[in-house]
Amino acid sequence: MVVKRIALLLCLLGAATAHAGKLYTWKDANGVVHYSDKPVQGNKAQQVQPKVGTNVIPRLNDGVIETNKGPEGKTSFKVSIRSPHNEATVRDNMGRLSVVGQVEPEIQDGYSYRLKVNDQVLGTSEDEPVFHLMNVNRGEHKLKLELLDQRGKVIASSPVRIIYLHRASVLQAR
Repeated sequence: MVVKRIALLLCLLGAATAHAGKLYTWKDANGVVHYSDKPVQGNKAQQVQPKVGTNVIPRLNDGVIETNKGPEGKTSFKVSIRSPHNEATVRDNMGRLSVVGQVEPEIQDGYSYRLKVNDQVLGTSEDEPVFHLMNVNRGEHKLKLELLDQRGKVIASSPVRIIYLHRASVLQAR
């Protein structure tokens, strides 16, 4: 917080020097220091004299890519799980579970998919959002499909989908 205030002050000082304007500072009722190029009525604003020749260069973006931008200028991706349906009961004694996802709009090469089951990564795919899982334990499971960019960063994800897997119990077989 202090670093941000110092950076703000330096930017304002640089701007004040560049424009040869005046700079004012004051503290509010909570003790927070404020800076402005105009005195604020009701506050005991004091004028600050910046040093002549002070130059402040604002820090530029470090090359971070906006993750809500998709290919071809699309603003966002919609990721969803098409199958199984939410709160579906899957009956398979072998514990097989197939998850089919969908992403809109269509993606370009370089993107990949990741399936999380109960917050653990159980599969990745570069071709299509289709996953075939084996020997999944019976019970409730939370599924989530994620879309990853070329660097492996999650850029979109589906809502969590809950499914129930029923398997015959070994205890019931006796």
